[in-house]
Amino acid sequence: MIATILGSHSEIILHPKETFAFVRKEPQAISELLSYRYPPEKSWLLEKTPKHLYYVDEIKDLFGDAKVILTVRNPLNLAASYLIRFQDWNLVKKRVNKDFKHLLKFRGYGKVVRLEDLTSNPETVVTEVCQSIGIVFEPGMLRFHEKAPNWFNVREPRRMTGTQENFRIRRQWQINQPIFPSEDVYQESLTKLQIREMLEDLRDIPQEFGYDLTGLV
Repeated sequence: MIATILGSHSEIILHPKETFAFVRKEPQAISELLSYRYPPEKSWLLEKTPKHLYYVDEIKDLFGDAKVILTVRNPLNLAASYLIRFQDWNLVKKRVNKDFKHLLKFRGYGKVVRLEDLTSNPETVVTEVCQSIGIVFEPGMLRFHEKAPNWFNVREPRRMTGTQENFRIRRQWQINQPIFPSEDVYQESLTKLQIREMLEDLRDIPQEFGYDLTGLV
């Protein structure tokens, strides 16, 4: 969501796809990103690939002036979303653990944005993000959904369950919506055992991002 919001700023051009440039480890992929052409009135190129979270240090080594925006959400809600998508609890645990360990490792490299804060107080949070980049907040950014890009070439985006088969359709539908409050969904999707395992794996990391999940199990 934050990428689409920022991409609606007059000084930012949003790359039309997730490049996976640093994930692929291919010189051509990096070269394509380096050579991407954008209109002269744009000051910033914005690229969004979620798995680039694991390569923030490499990105900063290559793009020293890059501004990094790290988004985080309640890890239990993240786990619930992953479980619907992947249908594999062991994979979900590994992915959530990997995500949060890298968020903790790289949080000093840029601006951390909590999804819950963004959806409950969007103007304040987006203004802070703009300040971290060095640009001025534009009110039209909060109407991002009116001109949201078609990330996944989805013809008819609609609200669906977030399974792997429906993931892109649902994600495009979400992008096309105005900001709405983030809700806790893990109670309906995770068992008590899964919640306990997730919290035992993460230990104190969620608290580092303001999530007090003690006493849930």
